[in-house]
Amino acid sequence: MRKFSILFLVNNLKDSDHSISTEVIDFLKKKEATIYSEDGFNDTITYNQNNHNKIIDFAIILGGDGSILNFSHKYKDDNYPIFGINLGRVGCLTLADREDYQEKLEMVFEGNYFVEERNTIECEISKDGEKIKEIAFNEVSILRGKLYKMLYINMLVNNNNKTSFFADGICVATSTGSSAFNLSCGGPLLLPSAKNFVISPVNPQLRTITSLVVNDSDIITIDLYEEIIREPFNVEKPIIVIDGLKMIEINRTDIVKIYKNVKTLKIIKVDGQASLFEPTLKVALSSKNFI
Repeated sequence: MRKFSILFLVNNLKDSDHSISTEVIDFLKKKEATIYSEDGFNDTITYNQNNHNKIIDFAIILGGDGSILNFSHKYKDDNYPIFGINLGRVGCLTLADREDYQEKLEMVFEGNYFVEERNTIECEISKDGEKIKEIAFNEVSILRGKLYKMLYINMLVNNNNKTSFFADGICVATSTGSSAFNLSCGGPLLLPSAKNFVISPVNPQLRTITSLVVNDSDIITIDLYEEIIREPFNVEKPIIVIDGLKMIEINRTDIVKIYKNVKTLKIIKVDGQASLFEPTLKVALSSKNFI
């Protein structure tokens, strides 16, 4: 059985007393894994990104989808494969939960696993004479923020077929992010391995404006420029939201380009290809406490 080097990451709000973390670490030690953690707790090795980033086989993340997105952004330069253990509400990105993580980790240690690579987004904002670039694993959303009126959205795909419409915003999602905000906007669900992006309007004025699925090799260009100004430009500003984690204010004349990033989101799988409807089922089950 292969001995793995594992980066152990935990959302401390989901495991405040580290009881679950201790349980998982004890299991990993029995498998003679080398364990690194940010805090070096419970006799693990304190993780030093400069010294150890080439010997980590994969990262175990305890938390929910938000935790996985947070840590994926934090370690985007390392781009480790992820084994997620769900302590959150939905867990579309997680492979296991507290009841079955040992069984699934056993399969990984025995070599019965594969790494599913999912597309990611590069968001390039031309703003005030400079370019700002951000990676997104789920989606890039352009929203009206505090503006009282709808945005006038101009969109092109590969510099062709300009479309303009009024809406509260627009969401461009990866295949992974198709089960997140895009689904809330009424957009379609994509297979995680699909080589596509999905563009969904947020509360469009006309219901005839629907989602559009494009190839992830396409370049999407968006601006909010409106020839007839309905209110002063700088009263309030629209915002770009990256994965629900980072917000950037923009002007309506700024140009936003969205295209495929060279990095992928690497998710460890042991059960083969997941069902198309598994993310939707997880979302549905996560709502049981609100019924």
